[in-house]
Amino acid sequence: MTPTPRPTRTFLAAVIGLACIVVGAADAQSLSWRITPPSFFSNTQSGGTTGVVFRVTEPITVTRLGFYDDVFFSQAGLAQPQQVGIYRDSTQQLLTSGTVVAGPVTPLENFFRMVDVPQVTLQAGIDYVLASTLINDGFIISNQNDELDVDPRIVLVEERAGPGSVLSYPPTFTGTINYDIGPVFEFAEASLAPAPAWDVPSPNNAGGGNANVFGTRFSPNEDITVAALGFYDSTLFGNPEGLAAAHEVGIYDDSNFQLLTSVTVPAGTSAERTGSHRYVDIPPLDLVAGRSYTIAATMAGDPSTNTTPGSSLAVDPRISTSAWVAASGASSLTYPFSLVTTSTRVMGPGFLIAAPDDEPCLPDANGDGLVTPQDFTSWVLAYNTQAPACDQNGDGLCTPQDFTSWVRNFNSGC
Repeated sequence: MTPTPRPTRTFLAAVIGLACIVVGAADAQSLSWRITPPSFFSNTQSGGTTGVVFRVTEPITVTRLGFYDDVFFSQAGLAQPQQVGIYRDSTQQLLTSGTVVAGPVTPLENFFRMVDVPQVTLQAGIDYVLASTLINDGFIISNQNDELDVDPRIVLVEERAGPGSVLSYPPTFTGTINYDIGPVFEFAEASLAPAPAWDVPSPNNAGGGNANVFGTRFSPNEDITVAALGFYDSTLFGNPEGLAAAHEVGIYDDSNFQLLTSVTVPAGTSAERTGSHRYVDIPPLDLVAGRSYTIAATMAGDPSTNTTPGSSLAVDPRISTSAWVAASGASSLTYPFSLVTTSTRVMGPGFLIAAPDDEPCLPDANGDGLVTPQDFTSWVLAYNTQAPACDQNGDGLCTPQDFTSWVRNFNSGC
């Protein structure tokens, strides 16, 4: 981080004794924002969608989505089911979604009815859109400076709106500093476990498992390490669960068609399932940002899933997919040269992206490898000198907000 020049000033916390800092266990789950709605801010709309563009200051994992329930006025719950989802703004890709059912049956958190959704990890500095339908239920028109209490890890950017009665990416900037607060999300600190390059939140099984090789061309948006290769389990929600046949899966370098790594995912349930796929660990494979690769798999023996990027396929923000390719009739793993020109893709193979193993220990401000009360003094010194250790929330700046983030980081440890 390059410090931003500014007048030197002594941070007031330097004169506050460390004993005044309350250090407790960090909350496992947090709402993106909380509200205290006065009656005249409650509104109802008969249709359309709303969206809030936001970014996060550190990686987080979204675990639940919710919709506002005006229990302040009625205990009957939602009048209509409301669809809620999170999109990546630059690609309009739906990352995760769920439906909050009508009535009071789903759990209530603050003034929001919450529902579990396929978990997705959001990266710092990327714009996302939290969107929902607005169909015959109340919502809050809120100014974030008064009744809207935004978590310090969330930065609101602007409000969006869109037409229709089903969930879709809201494209229109409303030109207002107020926000239509219908949707909300709950999150936890991002897990350091390997993450799927893509997942299928709403599987649509298709294909007869014939002798073909299908694959997906992709490019990493940053340098990544592949930790495991996998194959889609079409009986995730059936009985019995597991693959009917073994599948060869491999990753090729598109510049020279070289097979970089491969593995056989066995039949049955012995390969561990993460999300929609079963994975087998491989020796770590480093892939370079901006370079084109293809992951391919033999398909014989198991149905795959038909999916369309941007809707039913949740792609990790570190990955960009470019094409669906095939080697028709192939019974063993081979490079799939043929481009399949359709938006609907047969998704069989997948891979896990390894968690970074060099995450900095942010609260260790003095760099001694320990998280101790002495790090508070070192953080104050970093603040006063605008040193890199001051930036505890990852926004590239050294501001008083970093003090709150240091306390949270201290509570979480390393």
